[in-house]
Amino acid sequence: MSNFKASTQEQSQLLQAQLDDGFRRLRFDQPLESDFKAYQTHLIQRRVGYVSLFSIVLLTLYACVDFLFLPDRIWEFTVMVRATMIVPVIILAYAFFKQEPKPNTIINATFLCYMMMGIGVIAIIGGSQLGGYDIPYEGLYSVILFGFFLLGLPFKLILFSTWGMWWLFGCMELLVGHTENLLPELFFLASMCAIGTVGSYLHEHTLRSGYLKHRLVKLSQQQAVADKEAKTQFLAAAGHDLRQPINAISLISDALAQTLIHSDNNPQQQVMTERLTASVDMLNRLLDSLLEYSRLEMGEVEPYWEKVPLDTLTHEVVSAMTTQLEAAHIKVHLHVATQAHVKTDPLLFERILRNLISNVIQHAKASEIHISTAINNQTITLEIKDNGCGISKEHQEAIFDQYYQVTPNRERGMGLGLSIVQQLADILNIRLSVTSQLNEGTCFLLSVDCLEQDSLEQDHQEQKLLKQNIQASSH
Repeated sequence: MSNFKASTQEQSQLLQAQLDDGFRRLRFDQPLESDFKAYQTHLIQRRVGYVSLFSIVLLTLYACVDFLFLPDRIWEFTVMVRATMIVPVIILAYAFFKQEPKPNTIINATFLCYMMMGIGVIAIIGGSQLGGYDIPYEGLYSVILFGFFLLGLPFKLILFSTWGMWWLFGCMELLVGHTENLLPELFFLASMCAIGTVGSYLHEHTLRSGYLKHRLVKLSQQQAVADKEAKTQFLAAAGHDLRQPINAISLISDALAQTLIHSDNNPQQQVMTERLTASVDMLNRLLDSLLEYSRLEMGEVEPYWEKVPLDTLTHEVVSAMTTQLEAAHIKVHLHVATQAHVKTDPLLFERILRNLISNVIQHAKASEIHISTAINNQTITLEIKDNGCGISKEHQEAIFDQYYQVTPNRERGMGLGLSIVQQLADILNIRLSVTSQLNEGTCFLLSVDCLEQDSLEQDHQEQKLLKQNIQASSH
């Protein structure tokens, strides 16, 4: 873990330093530059198929236009050139779909196809002029824009290809003797190339900046996950190591209390023993919460689904907590429907109920708890309502956060009880909500899908049949 953390910190520092220093020359320090090239190549490879298809359609469309509107001697030449331009595009698309070429191969092949498109357009313009038909030079605009916005090539290749096309076009015009409007044409093409050059530079600069920030975010997320796992493992290990000495202290405290009961020691010793016992109990509760929380965080809690009668489960939990409820002078009113059955893990569901009732005992300052059910269609809602001090609205959204307490008091826990309830509810697919008002109590609602009666009867019949088979086999 320490090696991973050091490696992550080094990478983060490298990325942040590169981001702070800037990259006006559009180049990172190694090995970051190689990683970015692979990322850029991946982006190009993702669009190759669509760009190739668009190129083929566009070239075919222009060939049809040539056939319809140009003289025979001209369109025969232009169509042949356009067919020649289609061939490398098809080969490029086929090769990329059939295999995984190297990053440099992808970039270079895409660049060569783009250059052949530009050379092909220049050849069509020059050949038509030699044949006595003047085709406008604006066709190069489409090729240049095509490279700027669709291919996503590196800035240096775009710079070389676009200005190379501009230079080839000027040379071709001089060779064919078409120089009457050459300067205005070169000027407009140069303007287009300049605008595209600036746009391409800004595009790659933005892409590099986004790449650095994306890497920083991913590293931060990985570090956060690693820190969380380390914390959880530490809690689990510490809880396990503390369990034995705490159990030993608890046994000694109980033995001491029994000794004082049968002796004539002074009351002060009895008070100190009671405080010791209470402190050990509190320490045990804190340790239990930490261990359960660590198991939940590590994903070690797996539910074992059963069909459970909700009324029986609720009565068992309340009966088990009678001593604590009586000590807090809290009276419980149970109104749970006997026909309410749910498919859940009884141990985890019991833990939820225990934590919610314990929360009332420790924090609500209540004298009564009403536990009832309401069935609506196939949803059953278990309501746990007290008449205590309530929770203000600004705290209600945060009470399920870990280590959060409305009124911090470590003697009453660490603020993990309701966080554990929320996590267990998520595991059991229980919809948990709370409503509360100051000085008017708090109501927790647990909504879960109930089982249909037909399903219960079928399950009962299966259990009855299984029991009969067991009895028959025993005889």
